[in-house]
Amino acid sequence: MVERLVKTLKHGIVILFTKPKHAQDYDKQFPIILFGYMCRIYAITKFSPHILMISQPPPLKVDNFLSPPVEAFKDDGKPIALGT
Repeated sequence: MVERLVKTLKHGIVILFTKPKHAQDYDKQFPIILFGYMCRIYAITKFSPHILMISQPPPLKVDNFLSPPVEAFKDDGKPIALGT
């Protein structure tokens, strides 16, 4: 699994440096390469490395938009929206 990580990171870095606009801010782009590796489901394990290490799917920014708002409950059990 380590060899695959190194191969994937090398490939991502090569692609990163072939685009001049990304070569200057590689330190901001590198976490994106690593996140892509962690999210990919591999045929041998049938799981992504993120799920194998943390036992839950990786958090995505879109989850913030799709999840329902968090509600709090009064003592009488009626829900109220937080921040009101």
